[in-house]
Amino acid sequence: MGAAIISALLVAFQRRLLGFFEEVPLWLFGLTILPVAILCSFYTNENAMLSVVIALILSLLAAHGVSRISDRPLRMIVVIVFTPLLYMACGPLSLIFLVSLSVRDWKAAFIGLPVLFLTVLAATWVFQYPIKSLVGGIHYYRFLQTVRPEPWYALVAATFPIILRRFLPKDGSSLVNAIVVAVSAVVSLLIAVRPVLDKNINHQKEETLKYTILSQNEDWNGIIEAAKKKWPSLSPVSVACVNLALAKTGQFPDGLFKGFQNGPQGLISDKKVDFISPLAFAQVYWALGLVDSAQRLVYEAQESIPDFQKSSYCYKWLARTNLVNGDITVSEKYMKALSHTLFYHKWRPSDDIDQISSSRLTVKDMVSSDENIHEVLSLLVGRDSSNTMARDYLLAYDMLSLNLDGFVADYNATHKSREVVSRAFAEALALAWARDHRDFDGIPWNLPDGITDLCVSFFGDRGANRPKGAMKNKYGTTYWYYYFYHGK
Repeated sequence: MGAAIISALLVAFQRRLLGFFEEVPLWLFGLTILPVAILCSFYTNENAMLSVVIALILSLLAAHGVSRISDRPLRMIVVIVFTPLLYMACGPLSLIFLVSLSVRDWKAAFIGLPVLFLTVLAATWVFQYPIKSLVGGIHYYRFLQTVRPEPWYALVAATFPIILRRFLPKDGSSLVNAIVVAVSAVVSLLIAVRPVLDKNINHQKEETLKYTILSQNEDWNGIIEAAKKKWPSLSPVSVACVNLALAKTGQFPDGLFKGFQNGPQGLISDKKVDFISPLAFAQVYWALGLVDSAQRLVYEAQESIPDFQKSSYCYKWLARTNLVNGDITVSEKYMKALSHTLFYHKWRPSDDIDQISSSRLTVKDMVSSDENIHEVLSLLVGRDSSNTMARDYLLAYDMLSLNLDGFVADYNATHKSREVVSRAFAEALALAWARDHRDFDGIPWNLPDGITDLCVSFFGDRGANRPKGAMKNKYGTTYWYYYFYHGK
């Protein structure tokens, strides 16, 4: 829906730009691609606000309406009155109103310039914003103190064909128009569009957002399919989403080392580097039964939104966590707010409320930093032995932390049977045994067939100093490769 809204607004902006002229020659159409391309690159940033393109559309519509006033004195009065109102509604990008109006009546547009300047000056006395924000735009970008250049590049690119139209012939047969056609096509399509998009797209953010959204929708199979095409490697958040999807689909822990793992922070973490990553890790905490930690992460993520807005998605989470914690009144407060939204007015807490309630800790979660996540996972397993996800996450946390001694102790505490089913756990147990023994005689666990032979082969190849690439091709999906080559 968001992509559709942005696309529709960009199309409306270009059509409004072209609709300001009686004729639309080819060169003019080519030049109007450039501001749209700039705005498209601007909206690859998740902090870019819709107010930019809406401000440009409203300003062009205002210019079109004012230019239709036939009485010149009345038109000038309307410009003087309307310019400050348009600035209040659209911000400084309303400058395109005067530029567009200059095509029909340059005198009226010229009168509007000092009015716009005085309006900005008056705004510095009335509103508690720095002059940089009042001149550059307040709600064009989520970080209110940041003035991004892209909206102003788009404004300049949009005004260029408007002004140029006044001086070029209307027919397309002249040499000048032919040159402009070629130049506009090359600049807009080859120089501007693709390079600007490539430069502005943050691939790590795109990967994070992709997997976070799939996780929010609980599309675990979609995450698995996306990881099969290209395993995420740019962000711990996306790796954490894949690991959670593996657990939800019964492929954990054996699927753990089929792709890149960046350490325990790609399994479970509460490090808050932005206001997006906590939402993905909240899913992990919730699935484990750490309800208070999930609630804390979501609340802090919402309070970290730079423009101080509220999130319907966070409200959903807070309604769920408060319901599980028994804070019915607080939960109903969030539900009442959601009932007034477009997309969530029919939403109700999911069916996993009872399951989470039974597996959660009876005392407040103690996860306040990465240092005691292991302790809390141990408490979860000790309280509810049927919480197999917490058990597997505890053991995986030991493995990813390269803590073999802790892994062996936790495995023996959580598995009474000596029959090892998981190949990933079997590889870790074989490695722990091989560190202190010359062979596998007397190993206390029954490992799956082929594990010990493959382990001997691994150490033989490693002792022969085979290149890392060759080791990855042969052992890249084993825990042994992760243990010895992770981060190298």
